[in-house]
Parts: sequence; structure tokens; C-alpha cells
Amino acid sequence: MTPPPFPQESQKISQTPTIKAIFLGLFTLLLLIPLALIAYIVDERKDYAEESTTEISNKVGGVQNLLSPVLQVPYTHRELGDNNTYTYSKSYYWLLPERLDIKGKNDVSIRKRGIYETPIYTTKLQIEGAWNVASLVKLDSTLDWANAKIVLGLSDLKGLNSYVEMQVSGSTVKLASDNVREFWEMQPYLDGTNQATLGLLSAPYPIDSLQHMEMLSFSCPLNYSGSTALGFLPVGSETNVQLTSNWRTPSFVGSFLPDSSEMSKDGFDARWHIVEYNRGYGNILEEEDIYDKLAAENFGVRLMQSVDQYTQTNRSIKYGILIIALTFLAIFFIELILRRQRKVISYFHYLLVGLALTLFYTLLLSLSEIIGFFGAYALASLMTVLLIGFYFHAILRNRRLSLVLSGIIIFLYLLVYILLQMTTYALLAGSLGLFAILAGIMYTTTKLIK
Repeated sequence: MTPPPFPQESQKISQTPTIKAIFLGLFTLLLLIPLALIAYIVDERKDYAEESTTEISNKVGGVQNLLSPVLQVPYTHRELGDNNTYTYSKSYYWLLPERLDIKGKNDVSIRKRGIYETPIYTTKLQIEGAWNVASLVKLDSTLDWANAKIVLGLSDLKGLNSYVEMQVSGSTVKLASDNVREFWEMQPYLDGTNQATLGLLSAPYPIDSLQHMEMLSFSCPLNYSGSTALGFLPVGSETNVQLTSNWRTPSFVGSFLPDSSEMSKDGFDARWHIVEYNRGYGNILEEEDIYDKLAAENFGVRLMQSVDQYTQTNRSIKYGILIIALTFLAIFFIELILRRQRKVISYFHYLLVGLALTLFYTLLLSLSEIIGFFGAYALASLMTVLLIGFYFHAILRNRRLSLVLSGIIIFLYLLVYILLQMTTYALLAGSLGLFAILAGIMYTTTKLIK
């Protein structure tokens, strides 16, 4: 039986394999435009999520950095002027604790604003330590002990849940806000920026001559709220911090990682041990050195969401051109098989498939905000594969080839998902995967193109 005549359209130059391959390459490049627009939408949605976090933080307390109690002692600063005359001014020494022990519990809950979630926490700490006053006595004879005071700092005083009272060598000292908010640059940072403020609490603590040679011990319970992250300044000559929390996905950040940390389904338990040699400054600081030295180092924990859907979605978009190009290539090879049966696949069909593959990322973004990235990726992939599979079955009337194409797209989405979950070996795995795909394409062309 004589085969049906080849369609007139397929005899056009535009339907030859070489010309079609060139046009498909241009189609693929054009689809980079909607992919870029979707990436912009992802960034915009991420900004909305950050605005939601900021709004909640403004109400309950933001990222909290803690400056444990220090002893501030005025002294007379003498400076030689141009006319060989001395000018005198008042300055301060900051005496840091000789020993600092912090133990605390961090209870985290999720606060929602619309579809966005922000981790907020309540932290209860017990702070204990001691100041070596004798080391300051030997340093300067112009110290004004009568006007000494105790200073404690917290990034956002709005988060304080109770009055701050200290026990200092048997006496009770109640700290009050001194209406000072210092602007410090924290490096390295806890919350993604290098800017943080410290609200200072202080209380007068005159020191008499009998205390000059003593170790002044102190203890202070502290109860405060915050969001996203919490940190500490290593102000002790020996700083020990133990923090337990019910948060299961912490990210330890800052200048110092914990010496030990245990993760479980109930949360984490982390311990830091930092000595004076680790931090780059001594136990006595002058006022002008505070911002350069004391604020230069902090450490703590960021309360990472178990899945950052915006980062994952952005990463998946970067693989979008790969999925589109390889899907077009698979359809092109299917068309080469169909040409033996005098059938062609029109450019319009390719265009619709490209749009379906692009729409996958908007589905992924919108679904991930509701059900999380894993569920969104699985559901969006299934919807896209079914759409393209049924569409090609309708236009080709060939179940086997439609199943083959669906299987190829499933493989591509699975490969990309594996790459998204990998960090260290993502480049290696991706390179090997592309090499295997190229090898398969080269082998297929030896069979189809003679």
C-alpha cells in the first residue's frame, strides 16, 4: 500500500530538521524572558515575606544581641594641647567580666501574618560572672569610683519581658534605661545585615575603697523576646554559654561556632566556650575602643526556616533553561521518528510546551508559599507532566511516545530536585548528569540521523 503523501507544509524549508533545530534554539532563548520575569516575582514575594517579618519584629522585638553586664568607671583624660598646655576631659573605662557564664532556654513559636511565617522566641537566661576590680585600680589613679555604674545592652529593649535586677556582691541593683541607643556595626552579622543597635540599661554602683581589691561577683536573670536570631558578645575573659531550644533547624552564625551542639526532634542544645585569646581584645577597654573592638565580634544562632522556598525556587529557575532545552530536544527526536510516518510537530506545539514548562515555576512559587517547597515541587511537576503528556497524546495519537516524553520530563525534574538538595557536590553531580544526557543524545542521533 502506498503511504499517504507527505503534507505540503512539511515540505517547506522551515520544516527541515536543521532549520527547525535553529528555530528551537531561538525559542529556548526567548523563553529566558519569562523565566527572568518569574525570578523577579520570586524576589518580590521574598521582599513581602521580609516586610512581614519586620512588621512582626517591630511588635515583639527583632534580632537580639546581648551585651552582658560590664562595669563602667569614669576617669580624667589628660591631653597635651598645641601650646604645651593640658586639657582635661571625662572619659570611661569599661571593665569586662573576668568570668561570664550564661545558661538559658529559648522557646520558639511561629507567628503568622497572612501566608507568611516568622519564628519568634522568648529567652530566659541566667547570667553569672565577676569583675576583677583590682586590674583597673592598677591602671589609672584618676578613676572616679563614686560615679561607677553597671551597664547592660540589648538590641531591642522592646523585647524585655520584666524588670532587670542584679545581685552584685550581696546587694540588689535595679537597672533602668538611660535613654541611650548606641549604633554599633556587628561583624559578622546575625540577621543578614551588618547594622545593629544596642539599647543600654544602667544603674549607679559606687565602689568604695574596700572593694578596690575585690572580685565583684554578680548574677542576673534576664527574660526577653525577639525574632529570627539571637546573639551574644563574648565580653568575658572566659565566656561560657549554654543555650537549649525547641527549634529544630538552627544555623550557628557569628565569629564563633559552638564547641558542642546536639540536634534532636525536640530542638537543639549548644555550648560555646570562648577565652580572651580568641576574641582580639583585653578585659579593659576605653570608650573610643568600644565600637571598634567590642562590637566587632558576636556569635549566636539564626532560626532558619526548615525550607526557604524563595531561595529554592530561585535556584530551580536557574535550571529552567536546561529543562526547556532538553524537553525541546526530546520532542525534536520524537519528531524525527514521526517523520518516517510523514508526520511533523508544528512550531505552535513547541511554543505551548515551552509555556507549560515556564508556568511550572509560577505554580512552584505560589504552591510553596502554602504547602512548602517539597510538596509544591512534587505537585507542580505532576501537573506539568500530565498536561504535556495528555496534550501530546491528543495530537500524536501515540501512547508509547507520549509516555516516553512524560518519562523524560519526570527524569529532568527529578534530576533538578536532586541538584537542589545537594550543596557540596551539586556541580559534580550536575556535570556528570549533563555528560550522561549528552552521551545519550549523541547515541540517539547515530540511529535517527543518517
